[in-house]
Amino acid sequence: MDIIITNDIIEDGAEAVIVAWYFEDGDDVEKDAVLADIMIEKASLEFPAPCSGKLTIKKECEVVLKEGDIIATIE
Repeated sequence: MDIIITNDIIEDGAEAVIVAWYFEDGDDVEKDAVLADIMIEKASLEFPAPCSGKLTIKKECEVVLKEGDIIATIE
């Protein structure tokens, strides 16, 4: 399953940046575990896992995200 940044997360062209990953690439994660903190404007958002499985990180910390970016996959 792809984890995609949507317009529900980034509204009206706001910038978003991953500030921390709580798991490493290749870790097994459980559904609803907090995967990462994403900073949007001046607010921080905890990003939960939508399902359980093996995490593959596609975007590293401090990368500016845009709508449609795949930040990770879970298989």
